[in-house]
Amino acid sequence: MTGNGLGSAVPEDVSSWAARQRWFADTGRPVALARVGGWSLPSGEPGVLIRTDCVVDAGDPRRTVYQLPVTEREVALPGGEAALITTLTGADGRRKFVYDAPADPAYARALLLLILRRGTSGPGADGCSVAEGETLPNGLAGGVPGGVPGDGVAPEGVEPTVVSSHVLRGEQSNTSIIYELAGPDGRALTPVICKVFRALHHGDNPDVTVQSALARAGSHFVPLPVGCIVGDWADPRAPGGTARGHLAFAQEFLPGVEDAWRVVLGAARRNEDFTARARSLGVATAAVHADLADAMPTAEPTAEVVGTVLDGLRARARRAIAEVPALDRYAPAIEAVFAAAAEVSWPRLQRIHGDLHLGQVLLVPGRGWVLVDFEGEPLT
Repeated sequence: MTGNGLGSAVPEDVSSWAARQRWFADTGRPVALARVGGWSLPSGEPGVLIRTDCVVDAGDPRRTVYQLPVTEREVALPGGEAALITTLTGADGRRKFVYDAPADPAYARALLLLILRRGTSGPGADGCSVAEGETLPNGLAGGVPGGVPGDGVAPEGVEPTVVSSHVLRGEQSNTSIIYELAGPDGRALTPVICKVFRALHHGDNPDVTVQSALARAGSHFVPLPVGCIVGDWADPRAPGGTARGHLAFAQEFLPGVEDAWRVVLGAARRNEDFTARARSLGVATAAVHADLADAMPTAEPTAEVVGTVLDGLRARARRAIAEVPALDRYAPAIEAVFAAAAEVSWPRLQRIHGDLHLGQVLLVPGRGWVLVDFEGEPLT
């Protein structure tokens, strides 16, 4: 372990590649990444190594901890040019190809199998570690959050075959892998999407806990959770310098559907009456939040709680004004809204969808509206 509490440095070309990715927020200056933890998976494929590094910018280790999964291949991955990060020369003098792991079928399969098998990668088995390979006692656990069964994806005790996998394009904060699955008889099973969280945070990820709580409550307005992976890593911002949180989350995938924004635009272009669908969207939104109020803790809006909420909103307003000075003219009006909010009666506080808009609701044929992505915006 180095003097600043960081582990070994990430190769410069890997750091440069990470800094160019959409999920990397600490941009605008040179970046030198250093490891603060890591874990590995068995690839099941000769000549392929799979590892994940938890990294921070060595120039400011108080910044975001990122998850950086890679595969090392002795032979180039066919069709993997877009995912190639760099090439290295090993100690044996042989060339190695390093890929962004979610685009590598070997990693995708190993990741999903860890979840489906409720597997563990812990001490003595390349579990989560800090700095120079010190293994943490809790290791890495894969399993279903809160005991939610995955019966909608595969029958109990049946391990599906991964027919194919590919990375979902267009995401900004995380990387999601889409899986086509088949049962032992070759018949197609419900596809799965596994979100690999890029920006890591100490504590539970709302996308996992909120959606799992809704599934346990019997909600039909959310995708069925399949499982998650939890790990530990070094983080100077966490109590004791060690963080624990979610690394990945798998759930039912709903292919060939449109989000509510596209549905609304299509209805407007065709001059269709959207009244009935708007009402059903409202019913779905209300049902989800009613279930959340029952399934998760609520809180009385005490003066202290209200003050904390408003202080947070004021801080966000100040940051926005600092970024866009032209907003300063609206500062008195913004503060007037906050002052008025402090005087009115607040309802009981409960968990909500963290980033609800029409792009976070899907219209599923034969099922209706389904709300997705309860994580909020992890990079804000």
